[in-house]
Amino acid sequence: MKPLHKLRRAYQRVVINSKRKTQIDTIRGGTFEKEALQLCRNLIRCNNVKLEFFPTSKDRFISLNEMQMKAVIKDDQIIFSNHTYHYGVPISEHNIKTITRIFDGNIERRRLSIETEISDNTKGTLENLLNISNYLKQI
Repeated sequence: MKPLHKLRRAYQRVVINSKRKTQIDTIRGGTFEKEALQLCRNLIRCNNVKLEFFPTSKDRFISLNEMQMKAVIKDDQIIFSNHTYHYGVPISEHNIKTITRIFDGNIERRRLSIETEISDNTKGTLENLLNISNYLKQI
């Protein structure tokens, strides 16, 4: 090969690699991105839905047993699945962050309501135990 050709080829490789590394991933979303995001939002807001978060894989699971439907929010896509279909919809990074924030906020709200319910039950039980112990002291 001629030295000029090698030089052009090396320059071309450098330009292509630098463009790949600096390319912003904002236009990655697929054609069904809006529908998938709206479906996820509706599922997350539903009260009958089971929400699960797995910290090791950072996947978020949404299960709706009434319709036998599951949704999985991954790093770059949302997967919808049941016994008849299985769709993977690519989602842009910005929208993944948005839907993850909504999911995490809903889980946090549910956690706080469960904690207040538990603390209210504990407080009532402790008051009952205190009343019983006071009654036993009087005997």
